[in-house]
Amino acid sequence: MKLQRVAAEITPTMRVAHCLWTHYSKSVDLVRRPSEGGSCGARFVGVQTCGSVWICPVCSARISEVRRRELQALEDWAREQGHVTMLMTLTARHRGRALDPLVEALAEAKRRLQRRAVWKRLREAGQIVGSVSVREATHGENGWHPHYHVLLALDVANENEARELLEPLRQVWLECLRAEGLTGTARRAFDLRGAARVAAYVSKHGRDGEAGVEGDGKPAEPEPKGVPGWGMAAEMTQGRNKRGRRGGRSPFQILRDAAEGDEPSRVLWREYANAMHGRRQIVWSNGLKSAVGIGEIEDEKAAEGEAFTEDQDEEVASWSPSEWRKVRHLRAELLAAAEADGASGVERVLAQDDPEADDGEVIDYEPPPKRDHPFWNPPAWRALKGGSLTRQALAAVRPPPDRQEVEDGSRA
Repeated sequence: MKLQRVAAEITPTMRVAHCLWTHYSKSVDLVRRPSEGGSCGARFVGVQTCGSVWICPVCSARISEVRRRELQALEDWAREQGHVTMLMTLTARHRGRALDPLVEALAEAKRRLQRRAVWKRLREAGQIVGSVSVREATHGENGWHPHYHVLLALDVANENEARELLEPLRQVWLECLRAEGLTGTARRAFDLRGAARVAAYVSKHGRDGEAGVEGDGKPAEPEPKGVPGWGMAAEMTQGRNKRGRRGGRSPFQILRDAAEGDEPSRVLWREYANAMHGRRQIVWSNGLKSAVGIGEIEDEKAAEGEAFTEDQDEEVASWSPSEWRKVRHLRAELLAAAEADGASGVERVLAQDDPEADDGEVIDYEPPPKRDHPFWNPPAWRALKGGSLTRQALAAVRPPPDRQEVEDGSRA
């Protein structure tokens, strides 16, 4: 059972339930695009994507690859400008606390930090050129562990000067935690490190479900393969289960355990999904993206990947809505076959499947009938405006009397 469908089953009211599953057009197409290295990436066209960086293992991997490239561009720009980059990690003591209120309190503590005079002085003096905040949450023996990684571009000579500049923030952060009813130690709640390979580090979220987070917070860093934004087969089928040395789990590792039947993991996943749903993962300081030369790409757009183009892409297969219903349980196998062998590979996968398979009712997406009620008919609505306010109000919620009489007569 694939992780995306497990997430859909545990949180059926969230958009992940429709991601790469529910069609929105009159056909679903499988297309592939060759890369410079000779391999191919494949994707479906005509199905919904949820764009959830928190809950969907497929969209999260695609979004995180886009964010990784953005952060790499920031690192390159900072180096060219002669800036020093540092990684500041902010957290709090978290043993046994529910995730949602903990995330909210930590967010408010971070807002307090950025309103404090010491932070403002660094910004106004130009010593903090810009920052990128990345929100994250893991789970371990002490419960949920939400935290922020903050990438700072600093106008200083070297890393030692950067540490000296930022060290006063350590005590200020502890004060901000206390103001929100949180606690932490100076050593554990605030961390500074040089930002070597920062882009891979702070954008690792979407790869955690496939790779893992080490107990010391250092992620495994698989290199992206194939065509960026197109290699969904690997994202959907990789089964890496590397765990932290201290037993910590990333959210997608929790989801994998839930897929294997672990009920406590299902409960944890549901809590995580509800707590993180709708929250922003990455926030750039004002003007920084413009300075680096990066445009805005929303999560939903990043999850969709590059658009289908006839000159670059080959259509491998196409299904009507009713046909898609019968084959969509094979999504991962179809993608892998299309990437490896094109149409012939897809045909082999379909030939081995049960032709009677059916996993649910197809939703009819025909356009709704034209609305002819006076509320939706401007001339008729204007004709009613000469009447009483009561008449106008009733006209907005029920058919006019003559139509009502006709309908009543037909039912009689």
